Amino acid sequence: MESFLLERKSNPTNHFVIGNDAGDADSIVSAISLAFIESVYEDRSITPIVSISKESFIHERPEVNLLFTYAGIQFASDMLLFVNDMTSMLREDKAKQRVNITL
Repeated sequence: MESFLLERKSNPTNHFVIGNDAGDADSIVSAISLAFIESVYEDRSITPIVSISKESFIHERPEVNLLFTYAGIQFASDMLLFVNDMTSMLREDKAKQRVNITL
């Protein structure tokens, strides 16, 4: 999972999956899981996005970071892409391409 997250962070695709705007554990895990399953088993390149900012993830969702730690994913906040990252990407390269977003 770590290698998948790092690959998507360094080389995001033009298809994003994002959970609800609350950014709670089930939303974040669901977005990552769907992107992983579709990418690995369906041979589609999908990038998971956390629906809150990195700062909110660190300060307001410590239980989610702990969940990732228990799952063996250290420093999750450094491996994930956040909603503000997606906004920046859309303004740059991806704006020239068709972008798919799965909610």
